[in-house]
Amino acid sequence: MQTVEFVENFVKGTIQRNLDGNEYAFVIIENGIIVGRIGVYKIDLQNKIGEIGYWIIEDKQGKGIITKSCQVIIEFCFEELCLNRIEIKCGSQNLKSNKIPERLNFTFESVIKQGELLYDKFIDLNLYVLLKENDTI
Repeated sequence: MQTVEFVENFVKGTIQRNLDGNEYAFVIIENGIIVGRIGVYKIDLQNKIGEIGYWIIEDKQGKGIITKSCQVIIEFCFEELCLNRIEIKCGSQNLKSNKIPERLNFTFESVIKQGELLYDKFIDLNLYVLLKENDTI
């Protein structure tokens, strides 16, 4: 998000995808300040699949905020959206991010080779999955 124009287009797209039911994105606020974002994206209602994505500012990492936020989103996915499968993809080298789905009883399913272009370099992604029948949160 390097330009105002990029951010404006991003917000417009997010609003439209929300209206279309393709994603639900939320900001994470602590003491009145936005510290992160979480949501369920790439929703496929026909196959009952969604993908959780999240980020949080560096000085709030490691405090359980994303884990708690994920618990709320998981409940929303299973109860409100009636999804059966929730996926989380994390950069294979991002150890902090990988701990979140592990902590939430997701199952490691596979590595997606060169699954994301990040800072002009392709990175591998770990794919974690939680099925409704295995939800123990």
